[in-house]
Amino acid sequence: MDTNIPFEGPRISVTARIDPSEGFTAFVNQTAPPTGDQTLSTLTLPEAQVILYSSSEAFFVNSQGDGFFSLTNIPISESDSFRLEIIAPNLDTLKSKWVIIPPGIEDPFLEEIIELDTIVPDPFTYNRVRLNFSGIDPPGDNKYLIEVTHNVNFSSTLFFDFFADFDSESCEVFNFNSIFFPDICFTNEAWEFTLVPDLFLFTFGGQRLEFEDYIFVVRSIDENYFNYQLDRLNLDDLRGIILEPRASVTNVTGGEGLFVASNSFRRVLARP
Repeated sequence: MDTNIPFEGPRISVTARIDPSEGFTAFVNQTAPPTGDQTLSTLTLPEAQVILYSSSEAFFVNSQGDGFFSLTNIPISESDSFRLEIIAPNLDTLKSKWVIIPPGIEDPFLEEIIELDTIVPDPFTYNRVRLNFSGIDPPGDNKYLIEVTHNVNFSSTLFFDFFADFDSESCEVFNFNSIFFPDICFTNEAWEFTLVPDLFLFTFGGQRLEFEDYIFVVRSIDENYFNYQLDRLNLDDLRGIILEPRASVTNVTGGEGLFVASNSFRRVLARP
């Protein structure tokens, strides 16, 4: 059966984020037809210009190669507004809508508790780390994203257990290595949760790989970021339910993609 999938031609595609503690980062390439032999290297735009606008200035963003752009030496504060523009030869100019830096997390506190896990028998008994985080939800309609990533010489997913002292039924929105939720169950109140991340993994060949360290991030995220996470959940559902695909969330014109804002609390934790 022959299927004709319409393709209007290449357009600029971007995934970008701005955060006071991380600066601005973006991945830029071009769209491609659903059939063909394109690779990531053939879709990059080496002559692309990425321009970040605040309410008073324009910043030209440095290319890091392979489609990645970053800018860290700019002032970014809560409630600041930014928009994005990308120019590339022979393609329409991509322009984003304005995004606003969301409120930060008030009084963030992270406690690391290292304990001996005796559930797994010897010789695989290992220390386990428990991360207790607390903060205060500021007034307003806020949304959050919790992430734990790790450094190890192997591509894999980091799993962790999650415990919270608020109504988990109202916040059961999650993905493999992140949890995201609105503040509907602790509006303008103190909140806390506990994470118990894995400290090692086994490869298919039975090799045990220890995590060198892991990065813990709690983000206050804007509406675009939250809707993007919901979209990812619907298209890649963890419960095994096959869902109809729908259009991805976007806030750009003249191209494809998304520009989001967050305000994060971030720590790099050494493996115990």
